[in-house]
Amino acid sequence: SLITEIQQALVNKGYSVGVVDGVAGEATYSQIMAFQAAQGLIADGQVGPSTSAALGITSSGGASSSATDNFPLSVGSSGPYVLYLQYGLYINCINPNGVDGTFGEGTKTAVEKFQSQNGLTVDGIVTTEVWETLRNIILPIRQLLNNRGYDTGGIDGIAGEATYNAVIAFQQAAGLSADGQVGSATMAALQGEAVGTG
Repeated sequence: SLITEIQQALVNKGYSVGVVDGVAGEATYSQIMAFQAAQGLIADGQVGPSTSAALGITSSGGASSSATDNFPLSVGSSGPYVLYLQYGLYINCINPNGVDGTFGEGTKTAVEKFQSQNGLTVDGIVTTEVWETLRNIILPIRQLLNNRGYDTGGIDGIAGEATYNAVIAFQQAAGLSADGQVGSATMAALQGEAVGTG
């Protein structure tokens, strides 16, 4: 039923998926990516919270409302998206003072630092713009890890425990400090550059 809702939302926005039948085929997938590209979202074909919000999907089965952490995320939010946010920040070398799925003051401070570093409004609130900016940073890291044979649980720009563990495993294999954070040395190693240069 969720696929039917996604297909109908796409049709309502002017994207042809063929028959609205609840079957996620190539037409639906390609139209999701076309919609995402037109909206300035990451065109990955996955209907996550940002895409759901843009499509206007708000049903109880929708990705954007399946937890208590609907966007925007702020102090007091909790759930899987907060957990992914915390992992993403940590992998991006910003410590949220714990990875527990609860948005506390440590996470707010980390978000403010991330916003400042990326030219975003510094308010400690994770809007879809902040979320997508973090995804744009995590996506190539996951791709590089996958290219080297490390399982990150997929390539969608969302950081979870699998991505964190993959970073640590790669760092250990590369003889780097295994802290789970992708700093300049880890990124250079992932990209196949000589560690310690530049």
